[in-house]
Order: sequence, then C-alpha cells, then structure tokens
Amino acid sequence: MTLNDVLLHSHRQIAQIGEQLLSAQDYPQQVVYFEQLWQHFLIHEQAEEYVAFQVMQNSGKTAHRDTERALEFAVHEHHDFESFIEDIALLPEDETLINQHQQLFKALCEKITRHMQHEETHIFPQLMAQLTNEQHEQLASAYIDKCRELNKTQTKQVI
Repeated sequence: MTLNDVLLHSHRQIAQIGEQLLSAQDYPQQVVYFEQLWQHFLIHEQAEEYVAFQVMQNSGKTAHRDTERALEFAVHEHHDFESFIEDIALLPEDETLINQHQQLFKALCEKITRHMQHEETHIFPQLMAQLTNEQHEQLASAYIDKCRELNKTQTKQVI
C-alpha cells in the first residue's frame, strides 16, 4: 500500500461522510454526521500534515518551490476549515437556526470537496513522484499509525 493509496482512501471516507450529512433528512442525524466529518477531517488533516507535508517541506529540493507554495496554501486551508467548523459548532442549538446550520453544512462539504480535489490533482502527484517504493510504504504506515494515535487522543464533541 502506498502513501497515495491511504490518502485517497481517507479522502473517500471524508467525502462519504459529507454525502451522508447532506442527504440526512432530520437535523439530529445531520449533527451526528457533522461531528463524524469534523472528527475524521481533523485526524486526516493532522496526519496528512505530519507525514506527507513534512516530507515535502523537509526535502530541501529547490525544484519543488511550486509544491511548497501549494502545500502552504493547503495547510492554510486546513486551518481555515478548522475555524469554519468551530464557527458552526458555536452556533446555538435553536430551532430557528436549523436552516442556517444546514446551509453551513452544505458550504463546508463543498469547500472540503474542492480542497481534496486540489490536493489530489496538484499536491499528491508531486509528492508521490519524489518517493521511492520503500518510502511510499513507510509513509503509508506512518500515516496510518498517526491516524490511530490521533483517533485515541482526539475525541472532540463539536455540537
């Protein structure tokens, strides 16, 4: 299994949770999916930054300046998502705000989808081209291990 395989698998899981969130009919179920999306995205983005992005940033290869800029943008977007999600979570649970929550859920899913497509199209191919087969396997294992570690320590109820 390569690093690309595990990153794409994680993206698919996030996308699936987003689809479940958007297709859920009742608000309490939407909140459950929102919390799952937040948990999974938080773990994914931290593990991704820890493993994949650190490799790129520490490679020291000046030929990858465009990739470094793309990574900086992606990391910045990750932090924007965290703020956006926290803003949603801070909205009071009030019957009159359900429509606002649902609009924000939709906007969040759309932003995350665009972000993942950007990573898959622009960042991952550049990252993968720099790695040997052995590095792919090692980094895939490191990513999975980091996700497991984060999963044990970061259970955060957001709403």
